[in-house]
Amino acid sequence: MLSIQQMLKEPERVIELKRYHYLCYTLLCYIPVLLLHYFIIRFNWSEWLLLFYILPVISALFMLFAPEIRYRHTAFYIHPVMIETMRGLYNHKRTVTPIDRIQDVIISQGPIASKLGLAKVTVKSSGDEIALPYVTAEEAERLARLIIERVKEVTHYV
Repeated sequence: MLSIQQMLKEPERVIELKRYHYLCYTLLCYIPVLLLHYFIIRFNWSEWLLLFYILPVISALFMLFAPEIRYRHTAFYIHPVMIETMRGLYNHKRTVTPIDRIQDVIISQGPIASKLGLAKVTVKSSGDEIALPYVTAEEAERLARLIIERVKEVTHYV
């Protein structure tokens, strides 16, 4: 197995994409905080007020730093006979899928990812699904073609 330095990395635009994702999550978290703030003021629960102002600050800090940390610890590599992905800072998850078990290759783009020119390649195999990290849209097309060619080569020999 390869080390993370030898594996392929995501483009740096993924950091910006993940910041947008975390921003959406943070804004969704602010809705309950605002409701709780209303109840704190309405029912005079002032001892809880500090806690509900600290939580949004912590989530905002997470939104700023998490994408870069995630970016440094995510990689993938397409071997001639397998696909290897690695992700995780504390809980390392390394996934290896043999090429001959692959059944489907899907390229997907969300609205923010398409604006940034990024796409995600998802590989479905018997009983498993692997989402490769975000890459540029052109690279996603190239990777999908490469995986399909490798599947054809391997199944030709079987």
